[in-house]
Order: sequence, then C-alpha cells, then structure tokens
Amino acid sequence: MNSIVRIFAIAAVIIVLLSCRSQLKGNIEGTVSPASTDVRVVIKNGAAVVASLSPDRQTGRFSISLSPGSYDVAVLSSSAPFPVSFPGIVVKPGATTALGTIQIAQPRGTGNISGRIRNGRTTARVALLMDGRERVAAVLTDSSGRYELKELPAGTYTLQAQATDYA
Repeated sequence: MNSIVRIFAIAAVIIVLLSCRSQLKGNIEGTVSPASTDVRVVIKNGAAVVASLSPDRQTGRFSISLSPGSYDVAVLSSSAPFPVSFPGIVVKPGATTALGTIQIAQPRGTGNISGRIRNGRTTARVALLMDGRERVAAVLTDSSGRYELKELPAGTYTLQAQATDYA
C-alpha cells in the first residue's frame, strides 16, 4: 500500500513539474535607435495585439515576457512613414529572443517607388526589404499590376514581388 501511495505522489510531482515547465514564458528584447519618446513596440499574435510598450526614453531598450509562440513585432515612430516589422519571431520557454538594435529612419527626405508587375493572371504582393527582412512596406498591385510606395525614407532597399503560382 505504501509503495502505491509513493508512486502516486511521485507521479503527481512529475505532473506538476511538467505543467510548470510548459507555462514558462520567454522574452523578446531589443534596442531602438535613436531613443525617442514617440516610439511604440507593438506585438501581435495573428491579428490580435498581445502587447504595446514604449522603449526606455534614454536607452531605447525594451524587453517583454510572453508565452511561447510565434509573434509579429512592429516598431512604430511618428518620424518614420512605415513601421519596422519583424514577422514570425519565435518565443521559446525560458529563452530570450534578441532583436538587436533597430534603426528608426530619421526624416532625411522621402521618395516614391512605383512600377508594374506583369504576371498576367493575379495581383502580386510587392514588399520592400532592408537587411534581407521585410521591414519597410508591402502593398498589393492593382488589377493592371501597378504598385506605388509613397513617402519612403531615404535608403537602399530590395524590392520583392510574390504572386500565386510563381516562385
């Protein structure tokens, strides 16, 4: 009888330990540069906003604890026409995901990018990439394949077009 009680007690302890481990949160952290009072970091899970916070005014640092999962992080500033976006950031239990230093475009003039994608069948998604990641803007073409991205901060971008059934 005592051995059965011990087995149930050990099983209960294991279940409690496993359930506590699965509820461990992880962190997302980064630094916004330049530090400013008008910057917001918005974290979404799908369409739902999970958190919105302001980085430290002096250092630009931010850190947030989240449940494990995949999140889209956007850094918004009134000085930049588009948010700096980090789609699909994975948070693991007990781990910190570091975004590093996030540069916010400062007003130095703006420009437009426009063009036409000719795929003959569908609209296309046109995205601007910076440092290999979609951080600037994305639009869909109209029915003629035309697109326009307006008031972009000065900089060097990579243009990426995607359409259904095209590699």
